[in-house]
Amino acid sequence: MKGCWENLLPKYKQYFKTHRINYVGYVHPYMGHFLNDLKSEGMIAIAASAEPRDSIVQVMDQCNFHNYFDLILSGEPVQSNKPALYIYLKSVNRIVLDPIEYVALKDNSIGINAAKNAGLETWILNYPGYSSNQSKTGYVFNGFG
Repeated sequence: MKGCWENLLPKYKQYFKTHRINYVGYVHPYMGHFLNDLKSEGMIAIAASAEPRDSIVQVMDQCNFHNYFDLILSGEPVQSNKPALYIYLKSVNRIVLDPIEYVALKDNSIGINAAKNAGLETWILNYPGYSSNQSKTGYVFNGFG
């Protein structure tokens, strides 16, 4: 599988350069308010994604989220990407907090499993029309307001 990904990644990156996704249409309209509230409360926000860094930066640019995150981690350089737990362990090591002080807000079962395996409190963000196994989450986050 690793060899397959190594062959596909350069092709994906090349395709992605000319076929951009409009992420603004996918992000909950109150996500910016939510992130602003986290920052106002002194919370540390980390974007830890399995996506290539280019994709993460594109989301941050389009949605104006850069100022809300203290650290942005891509799954590209970690030893093994999700569902392995390494990206979360890397974030814990970089910010130097106890794992019990973290909450991973996830939207899929792969991310939930990886965060739980890293010892993080895990909440799921429930999107309308999108279902995921919620049995391992501590809290189901259904919306804002």
